[in-house]
Amino acid sequence: MLSRTVALPLALAAGLVAGCAVERIGLGRPDSGRPGDVDAARPDGGALLDGGALLDGGALPDAARPDGGPDGGGPDGGAPDSGPPDGGPPDGGVDACTPGPELCNGRDDDCDPDPPDGADEPGLGAPCDGEDADACDDGVLRCTPEGLLCDDDPASREERCNGVDDDCDGATDEGDDLCGACVPRALGASVFLFCDEAGDWDDARDGCAEHGGDLASLETEEESDLVADVMNELDWREDAWIGMEDATGDDDYAWLSNGAAPSYDRWHAREPTGGGEDCVRFTHGSERWRDAPCDRDRYLRICESPRPSSP
Repeated sequence: MLSRTVALPLALAAGLVAGCAVERIGLGRPDSGRPGDVDAARPDGGALLDGGALLDGGALPDAARPDGGPDGGGPDGGAPDSGPPDGGPPDGGVDACTPGPELCNGRDDDCDPDPPDGADEPGLGAPCDGEDADACDDGVLRCTPEGLLCDDDPASREERCNGVDDDCDGATDEGDDLCGACVPRALGASVFLFCDEAGDWDDARDGCAEHGGDLASLETEEESDLVADVMNELDWREDAWIGMEDATGDDDYAWLSNGAAPSYDRWHAREPTGGGEDCVRFTHGSERWRDAPCDRDRYLRICESPRPSSP
């Protein structure tokens, strides 16, 4: 049996050791906040060693999330956003637009609301031929809600006797009896028709109107020279009515086109004679002007109409 003297010091030493052990495993006192100090007791009953090591090897619960599931980037533990708000293909959550040429399709291809639809469409604004009967490019390609369409006027160009390919089919003045007895010749802004049909002054004007013109007003010497040359080319043996008359009966002759007196003189000698000869003809031999009674029905006619622009 130990003596009192030895037993008391041993009991005190055992108590000190037990206290140190309790302090080591964190039982009985809170964390002091000092570096390296142990944390408070864990909810799962495991003990922490000083410095954060686990005594029992248990897993540390996720303190960052209230739901305890794997942290996938959202507060609900669900998967990351896999699609844009517009219902398009997954784009990581951003509604993106990839710019491209602005075509005529009703969509904003270039991601810019300012340029009109179809601004980069190849051929936009190019001449085109619509669904009319002619072959002329009278329209242009435009962007419409139905796509790229030609805005050609539905009215067709008709071929006329004027020395011009009016309907753009590669042929000029074609068609059965289109020109009839007339031969077209162009000069400047006018087309002259040399018509080998006899009649009086009124008949001649009516015949010219059928071709969209009137009797020729030869306002320049160049036009009179053309008439003389073509009459010789066609070997005409008769005079032809032209568009000059004495409308007042006082021997004041003027052109039909503008009501003005001739600015140059191509009258035959001792012409005009007047005295009721109020209409004017171009002579086939002398290549001069001569007056004549308007009801004389033996003369041919020379018509004039505006020269259409080339299609």
